[in-house]
Amino acid sequence: MAFISPGAYWRELDFSEYAPSLASTRYGVLGGATWGPEDEPTVITNENDMTLQFGKPVASDYGLHSGLHYLRRGNQLMYCRVGNNAQKADAIVLENGSSATNMTITAKYSGSRGNNIQVTIANGTTAGKYKVTVVMPLDDEGLVTDTETFYDLDYTTTSKYFMEDAVNDGVYAEMNKSRYIEIDVEDGATAPTLGTYTLGQSPNTAGTDGITGLTSADYIGLYTGQSATGLKAFANAEILDVNLLAVPGVTDASVLFELLSTCETRADAMAIIDPRWGLNTNEVVTWHNDPAETGGNSLNSSYGALYWPWIQAYDAYTQKDMWFPPNGFVAAQMAYNDYIAAPWFAPAGLNRGAIRSGLKLEMSPDSGQRDTLYGFPNSINPIVNFNAYGITIWGNQTLQRKTSALRDINVRRGLLYFEKIVATSVLYLVFDPNDPVTQKRFTNLVSPVAEDIKKRRGFYDFRVICDESTNPDIAIDRKEMYGKVLIKPTRAAEKIVVDFAVLASGAEFAEY
Repeated sequence: MAFISPGAYWRELDFSEYAPSLASTRYGVLGGATWGPEDEPTVITNENDMTLQFGKPVASDYGLHSGLHYLRRGNQLMYCRVGNNAQKADAIVLENGSSATNMTITAKYSGSRGNNIQVTIANGTTAGKYKVTVVMPLDDEGLVTDTETFYDLDYTTTSKYFMEDAVNDGVYAEMNKSRYIEIDVEDGATAPTLGTYTLGQSPNTAGTDGITGLTSADYIGLYTGQSATGLKAFANAEILDVNLLAVPGVTDASVLFELLSTCETRADAMAIIDPRWGLNTNEVVTWHNDPAETGGNSLNSSYGALYWPWIQAYDAYTQKDMWFPPNGFVAAQMAYNDYIAAPWFAPAGLNRGAIRSGLKLEMSPDSGQRDTLYGFPNSINPIVNFNAYGITIWGNQTLQRKTSALRDINVRRGLLYFEKIVATSVLYLVFDPNDPVTQKRFTNLVSPVAEDIKKRRGFYDFRVICDESTNPDIAIDRKEMYGKVLIKPTRAAEKIVVDFAVLASGAEFAEY
């Protein structure tokens, strides 16, 4: 801006930039449901929100159960419903005094919960207009959870009160669109038959959940134009923010490898993997070295962790004790760990790994069995029922078989957290001049974050370098700027050894 005429001018220059705080435990889950959008990751923050969005969990699917276990400790759940063969409930309304179809009322989402929706069509307050009332029961016990009413709708397609547009799209300001149904009015339809219609009742189409018969391909998913299904819906880290990811109870090798691949490609999330139900110590070791059981590939990645065995807990929805895969309990403890400490603390042990909601374990591995599960090259985190202390996560290993710091869950999760904050912060430097000023801004953004983590026991030490030594002329000509962050991550004290030395009465302590 050039200043031409006399006057007093001012500009604002903002040099107060700093790295943001980010959520450290955001759990992404792929599973089934009796209601709700399909292949559309949805943010859930509490149990009531979960059941309103996706209905009650069912015994044949562990997705919602895992999410509910997590919500006991965490409040950032991203749930994605898979159910490619699910069916929407509907009801046919005939024209008044005729057998011709007037309209079809369809549940907004597929699933058995839509079978309980009741829709009443009555005369409106104005002649030739109609009132539509929608009642969504809470469940098959008939408890009403919500009612919505649309007043004075008509059949003129050019009217803002046209029944189809008003219910489906909420096209006029006085009324929002329906949360539970959609209406398809037949061309040239006249007056409908008044009455109450229950969706999904014979001879109409019944809603189905699409949980039974799901294949590995359904969970893996695919890209369809601008949308994606299954795990592919979680692939884009720029759109969805998650740092834990699971497909609860699904143990097919192709799904598990896709799950690990998704986390590795995102480079900001960690997979929690479940073993099959009913395995003993030796069998779970064999399985994690070859989940396809065909002499194939092993589970081997620092972006994943495996916990064993399954856990029994009370299910308030079926009102009985049920067996569950461990992922939901583990994700809950990670959320608790981050709440009372930080991601670079191990989510294990009596302080941060105690599972209070579990009743008992499939089996509780003893010390020798834990050596087999945990000893190199195996990478299975045991869950143990200690007599005095209860059910406790007793492992802190990723699935990486290479012996490095990234074999530790606390190191991997701490690094993911640090990397994401740095990447988010330095994004504002993109397209700025590649000169010492911008390089110094990089250092000023990253160093305080690393220093804070060091003070909070995440790093032993660190160095941040971004200058001419990391940015030679050839890199600058390629329009690239390089920064280096050297860190020494804090390791967990997994084995505490105490030596008791018995000395003679006249011995000098200094000698020993």
